[in-house]
Amino acid sequence: MGEEDTVRIRGGRLWSGKAVVTADEAAELRQLYDELPDVSTGAAEALGGAGAVPTGMALQRFLEFNGRVVEIVARIKDILGQGT
Repeated sequence: MGEEDTVRIRGGRLWSGKAVVTADEAAELRQLYDELPDVSTGAAEALGGAGAVPTGMALQRFLEFNGRVVEIVARIKDILGQGT
């Protein structure tokens, strides 16, 4: 892997992940970070206001959005070397 194929990440004191991310991983991270707010907003909208707990299709929609949020966060952690 050449220098042009990697992205260096400056670590802080709390950083415990890997120090190098490939160009493909960096591109995937950008896509995931772009997608995350939209999916999170969708989940919040599916929950609705402070009213009744969602049921039926509204609950199903929330669970789908929530599942995607969990997948995105897990993949981000995996790429950054912080997976469980």
